[in-house]
Amino acid sequence: LNNAFLTLLGLTTSEGFITTKILTIYNTDPSVLRIIAEKANEIGAEIKPKFDYRKSRIDGYTLKPSLFAELFIAFGAGGKSGEKRVPPIIFTLENKQIALYLRAYFEGDGTVSKSKPEVSCASKSPELISDLAYLFLRFGIIGRIHKKFKRATNSNHEGGYYYELVISGVENLKIFSKNIGFLTKEKKQI
Repeated sequence: LNNAFLTLLGLTTSEGFITTKILTIYNTDPSVLRIIAEKANEIGAEIKPKFDYRKSRIDGYTLKPSLFAELFIAFGAGGKSGEKRVPPIIFTLENKQIALYLRAYFEGDGTVSKSKPEVSCASKSPELISDLAYLFLRFGIIGRIHKKFKRATNSNHEGGYYYELVISGVENLKIFSKNIGFLTKEKKQI
């Protein structure tokens, strides 16, 4: 599996919507949109922008043809937010390849705290968070998992329980920065 495929797979796990016919990766950051376009081109996929006319912006890209959706599902990507998992094939890869996947995942769902030295991600899927924590152990990074009530800021949803993976501590953060990091300069500088 090449860099482009692993990057798109990580972004799909964090920001993707996938069915047997559609693979869309949502993100509004122009730097991430550029990466999606570049990586899609590298694997031979065409992109179709998901345009939000009310906000006059691109909210993501759909990869065409639908063969890519089928391929990503075959690798274990997809599912509703509470059912997502790290695709099983990721666990069989070398750390360098796993890092590509994690870097893309954290670009989408990762957060760098401005108030304390930590990096975190949250998901409705406890299995996804557990899978991610297991992958981080491959690098010697110990993450803490917390269950917390969270309300979506972009909808009228009442909220629900989510699972958060927190990476903190000087050594863990050094290893994260050296081996994983983020895709964009903006997140790297935080």
